[in-house]
Amino acid sequence: MIFDLKNPKHRKILLMLCVSTIAYSVSNVLAYVVDVRMPISATVLSTQVGFLACTIAFLLFYREKVDLMPSRSNATVWIYGISFAITGLILFTAYKAHSLATIFPLLEGGILVFLALDFMFHRKVLSRRQVALLVIGVLVVFVGTFFAESTGITLDTSTLPYAIGIILFSGIGYYALANKTAKISDSSKNFAFSVSSAAIAALLLLLYHSPATLASIRALPFAAGAIGGFALCIAFSMEIGAVKHSMTGSERKNVLLRNFINNFAELDIVVVLIASVGINSYTYNGLFGGMLIVIGVLVLGSIS
Repeated sequence: MIFDLKNPKHRKILLMLCVSTIAYSVSNVLAYVVDVRMPISATVLSTQVGFLACTIAFLLFYREKVDLMPSRSNATVWIYGISFAITGLILFTAYKAHSLATIFPLLEGGILVFLALDFMFHRKVLSRRQVALLVIGVLVVFVGTFFAESTGITLDTSTLPYAIGIILFSGIGYYALANKTAKISDSSKNFAFSVSSAAIAALLLLLYHSPATLASIRALPFAAGAIGGFALCIAFSMEIGAVKHSMTGSERKNVLLRNFINNFAELDIVVVLIASVGINSYTYNGLFGGMLIVIGVLVLGSIS
């Protein structure tokens, strides 16, 4: 369906998704590297410096209107912003308490929450075949992410509280990201994320760190965090744009395309795996997981 490359609209969507995937890869790697070197409050602030700079750049380029006033119509704006701010806080906390290999395997479960929300609101518009293929595709991607991001098939149960929180809030956040894209500007959503994250950073400084903490931060890690935040903004914006361009007016097709786009983002793991092959640091279960992710995305992209 989406792989009809003769269709200019599909080519544009795939290009935006490729840019988003690469940006996610850069952001994820830098987030971990920075977080293990700085207090969480400083990590959040550094990423938001870059994220806010990118948001302003997009705002000026597209001349969008920003509306952050709390209202029923703006609920999606704040659900998106607050959910991702909480996701980032839990993720950065997990990085401090666990190694990358132990915390990552379950983190991509937000795709399951995303699918569950679509089934909750739009199940009746889908055929049994479409439901079956959606479930198969998403499960294959999820299993692939588990293998790709773990050192084996064992699970450190102490990571479950972090994983459950990240799965829940990231799933809700991505669902809010992918909805009401025609009515709500990208910049409104991204500013809500910046405001929510800045509030969390300020609270952490007040409760656990002191302002003097920021004075001890070295410039290089802070700059790396800002670059990661800039890349994250690009990733979010390109994904929102891909959803916006994929809107068809058909509720059924929109559900299929949303889930394809949401799972396509998991290919950022494959990008990292390809890089690991280049530096000879790959594992066979990682390569197997990457292959499953690709297969799952292809299944989701073929549903019609």
